[in-house]
Amino acid sequence: MKFKFDPNKNVHENTNQSRALNASQSLKACAKYRSADEDAIRDLIADLLHYADSMDFSTTDILRDATDNWKAER
Repeated sequence: MKFKFDPNKNVHENTNQSRALNASQSLKACAKYRSADEDAIRDLIADLLHYADSMDFSTTDILRDATDNWKAER
């Protein structure tokens, strides 16, 4: 099932547009020497997973829960 981005959907006091803006700003900070494209998004996710590993967090749980949150917020 393909989801359609709804920028005005409000979940837990935030809209999807504000979430997308936060992600965009984070991506731009991480990719300031390259374009913010799909590769940059993959690299940011991979870097966050490396950080999670360094904190001894479960990357499997993080990915599952993040995906569930994303689906619920769509």
